[in-house]
Amino acid sequence: MARTEERNEMKVYHAREPIYRGSEFDRPLDRSAFELVAEVKAVNLEEAFRLTNTVDQEWWLNEQVTVWCWACRSTSVGDVIETADGEGYLVERVGFYWLGTWLSD
Repeated sequence: MARTEERNEMKVYHAREPIYRGSEFDRPLDRSAFELVAEVKAVNLEEAFRLTNTVDQEWWLNEQVTVWCWACRSTSVGDVIETADGEGYLVERVGFYWLGTWLSD
């Protein structure tokens, strides 16, 4: 029998003023610079990223995604994904940069 991986609720935040640069760009990061655009049921960060990108169809049509914006852009470098345990990860050109719990309420 195939093993099913557990999906966790993750939150996806888009930069209000995207700069499409990762952690190499020295700027203060705070919650007010980001907008919650979606909640995603995903196995890992990579899947959350993939599910909030338009590939074969508009990303907001993916059944694992609850959308909190109207016709937003795809998730990109400089955006943040927050895991179920409140850990924030900045999307990099390759991979993710750990931010800790700075996005938690």
